[in-house]
Amino acid sequence: MLKITYVHTYRFYTHQPTDEFIAIQVGISVSHALALTSKILGVAKATGTSLKSYEVAVKHLEDAKEHSGPKTSLLGVYGAVRKESGLPYENQ
Repeated sequence: MLKITYVHTYRFYTHQPTDEFIAIQVGISVSHALALTSKILGVAKATGTSLKSYEVAVKHLEDAKEHSGPKTSLLGVYGAVRKESGLPYENQ
């Protein structure tokens, strides 16, 4: 399941449309990514595994969702990282 999700995500973002509206409507939403990471972290916790990179990713996804709404695409993670680094969320 993960391979299928990420292969399609990779294919979409390597041929990213230039129109931001299309990217938001067609891309994987932050809400979908949060649901998937929640399931993965649940399995990891049940097996006693720590996935620090997923925990950091969840924080960035939540920041993107808070800033741009639940339907924003995964590209919002870049904005969250920019904001965390002291830069504006959006790159002008």
